[in-house]
Amino acid sequence: MKHHLWVLWTDYFKAPHLEQFPNCTTSSGGHQEGRRRQEVDGPRVGDELLALIDEISDIFWKTKTG
Repeated sequence: MKHHLWVLWTDYFKAPHLEQFPNCTTSSGGHQEGRRRQEVDGPRVGDELLALIDEISDIFWKTKTG
């Protein structure tokens, strides 16, 4: 998953996207990946990660539809 987020971050999301969706930089979740690996509360952490993925997906599709 980290690879896919990295591709979106480096190859797709550009300055206009970040201006339109400023929370995109905090929604990526990549900076929290190490912390998530260390936590033992798997179901809660998994739910948080899925919520972040949904948020990124929403942002992606809004940029595609204008």
